[in-house]
Amino acid sequence: MNPHMAAKGQVGRQSVGRVSDIQRFSVHDGPGIRTVVFLKGCPFTCPWCHNPEAQSGNPEILFCSFRIECG
Repeated sequence: MNPHMAAKGQVGRQSVGRVSDIQRFSVHDGPGIRTVVFLKGCPFTCPWCHNPEAQSGNPEILFCSFRIECG
C-alpha cells in the first residue's frame, strides 16, 4: 500500500483516463529529459491551448486520407 494514498483516503480507488498523446524526450517543460503523457478531457477552453484535440473527453478517430494507400 502506498502511504501517500492511504493518507489521502484513496485506498482501493483506481484512476482511469484516456491518453491523447505520449511525448518522449521532452526537454521544454523544465530541466532534464522526461516523458510526458497527455490526457483527454481538459475542462478548460484556453484560447492559447496547444492541445485543443484533448479538450473533449470522448474517444475520437483520427482520419488521414493521405496515409491510406489501398487504392
